[in-house]
Amino acid sequence: MDQFILLIFFIGYLIISGVIGIRLLVIYSHKEEKKRFLFFLIKFFIIIGFVLSWALLILLPVDIYYNLSLELKKHLNIFVLYRIFYWSCLLYIFILTPILTLIYIESYKINYNSDHNSKEILKFKKYDKIKKKCKIFFIKILPFSLLFFVLAFCLIVLTYIPFRKINLRLNAEDCKSWYSYINDIYKKNFSKYNIRKIEHCNKIKNTKIKMSIELNFNNYIIIFISFLGYILFSFYCGIGLISFPLNLVESYIQRKKKIKEADFKRELSSINRKVKALIYITEKLQTEKEELEKMSYIKSFFKYVKHNREKKVLNYIVHKLENDYKDLLESYYNPNKRILSFFSLLLGIIFLILSITIIMHIIFYIILNSLKTIDNVFSHITILDTFLVLLVKNNLIMLSLIFYTMINSYLLICALSGFIYFCSKFNLGLIFALQKKDTYLNSLLLNICLFFFVASGAVKFSTKIFHRYSSYTYANSFFDLTSKNLNFIGLLYSKDIFLYLILIINLLTFILFLLPKKCDFTSRSISYKYFNIAKDADLESNVSVNFNKHDFKDIEIFK
Repeated sequence: MDQFILLIFFIGYLIISGVIGIRLLVIYSHKEEKKRFLFFLIKFFIIIGFVLSWALLILLPVDIYYNLSLELKKHLNIFVLYRIFYWSCLLYIFILTPILTLIYIESYKINYNSDHNSKEILKFKKYDKIKKKCKIFFIKILPFSLLFFVLAFCLIVLTYIPFRKINLRLNAEDCKSWYSYINDIYKKNFSKYNIRKIEHCNKIKNTKIKMSIELNFNNYIIIFISFLGYILFSFYCGIGLISFPLNLVESYIQRKKKIKEADFKRELSSINRKVKALIYITEKLQTEKEELEKMSYIKSFFKYVKHNREKKVLNYIVHKLENDYKDLLESYYNPNKRILSFFSLLLGIIFLILSITIIMHIIFYIILNSLKTIDNVFSHITILDTFLVLLVKNNLIMLSLIFYTMINSYLLICALSGFIYFCSKFNLGLIFALQKKDTYLNSLLLNICLFFFVASGAVKFSTKIFHRYSSYTYANSFFDLTSKNLNFIGLLYSKDIFLYLILIINLLTFILFLLPKKCDFTSRSISYKYFNIAKDADLESNVSVNFNKHDFKDIEIFK
């Protein structure tokens, strides 16, 4: 009965993730990318990637149930399951995504060459902007991705040579922890000590058995990728644990209230003046570019670097100003409903309590691990881990698996929220930015790749902070114990350096939220410098408010 309950829950979990993926595509995909089989095909693979990313989170619950169920072991090989999922991630990132991007770009060339009448040429111009962006993406990103793949593979091979052999000295508890992994691949190592069942590990008393194992290269690739994913997951999750709930609370505080017509016109006039200033700056940069083209390459090299940076900053400012204009229109014509605002506040408070609980759990885990008391009477202060173990002891295994999956899902949402917050806060570009009805498929594909990469570290992170609950699972030996024995990498991992990183980032993110805008160095974007340049421009003091979004096109001359 429990198996069917768990199966129904996981199927429902994957269906919900697929529905969310479809909903996100409807919200964010570009309004012009419809009614073509190619777009439908790419969106289909985006949804598959989204579902597969979330499926990585249920590997450890399946692993835990696998070790508690003799019936499941007859029909499932948990070792093969891990390899299938992680290799699917690698193939999606390094093979499927570049191929889909190439097809996506070439489709515009085919359409352009097959249409000759003026009407179709005008229609093609609508796609000219995305075509150029896709070309830049393909020319720059694809070679770098291939180069990265080759370098990553070489790095894996080079690190595999010194790390492939692991020398172990096992007591009774270590033997139980390593048993599932070693017995599957290196069974003879246990056989010579007459250990044929996990219960036989209790025979080891007052001594330690010596054992040398060699990591399978296939397994090492998965461990290597998951370790990199673990580092990224720790960094972005540290940001997201604070930014995700506080953004919900902040959305209530800064909700779009109904503004008066006089205030609307004043804000619109301010935006109009900024647009005129940006047009002036654009013309100035265009003039500088023409002058640079007349200079020799040696003289103009550093000026070109400065010019390109200013060009990128200008495009970013235009993007921000256009969003300000859209938000202003939304506030005037479609202000937020009060019920939705209070719902956002309520969710923010609930998630903030959950984030604080997780942070306290990590702090207690670090303290206990540093004191080497992780398995004694004080271990109950690791709140969430103790709660999960308590559910198992009371034969509520299904409830513990469901609860654990929900916690992991929240951590992954926080990690992605942290990435979005980090990029937007430090102005790190727009390629990962998700804009409603204005996000092209190449950007969505990149976001799915990021989702895969971050999610790949979720299992390793879980085996770390839920130490007791994940004990004796294949994941614990495959990810946690193996990482601890990888020379200097194992030293960093066993000393909880990356968990300290999470706590430090938690503190820094919280400080950023507390800082007022005048003191927040990240909010002092380069836009202020550019608006200072515009002081020399002859701007009208009384600007007409007859203004629409098409005026931004006068600024977007750089591609």
